[in-house]
Amino acid sequence: MWVLELNDMRSSNIEKVEAVAKAQSPEELEALLDRESVDPYRDGTWNKKFRQGGPLEWYNPPWGFSSPFVYVGTEDEWAEQARKRYQELVGAIPSANWFVSERTRIISKMLDNPNDAGIYPTTTAFAELDDLYDDMQSVGMLCGSKSDAQKCRDDRLVGESPLF
Repeated sequence: MWVLELNDMRSSNIEKVEAVAKAQSPEELEALLDRESVDPYRDGTWNKKFRQGGPLEWYNPPWGFSSPFVYVGTEDEWAEQARKRYQELVGAIPSANWFVSERTRIISKMLDNPNDAGIYPTTTAFAELDDLYDDMQSVGMLCGSKSDAQKCRDDRLVGESPLF
């Protein structure tokens, strides 16, 4: 999609342009400019270059500094960009089920692997659970921010952890 950007002659800011028409190609916008262009005329205090009563009447013609035609992309391109941005933003956030899945995996691994004497590897499992807890603190899942991580560790040591 292409947009024609022109300056409204009534604007107090001559550099400010606004979208005044859209088309599938810059050639369509060029054709609009050609159709609406007329010999310069005076309308009260205004010097105009576009047809009176037309959609471009109150706009100044394009200046030679840059093209008035701006490619704004297609709906599919915007949707793809939005999808990518969403995935970047949301993909970095741990899943609410992440902790439960990891905890279950650690405990299941412990319960499924007793040694020959029937003793479960609790020390290893507890170490993995501690690591899981530390991972959650590092992303602020428990305490709301990384700066509260030490307080959470201290709370865990005295049995006040929100998870145990």
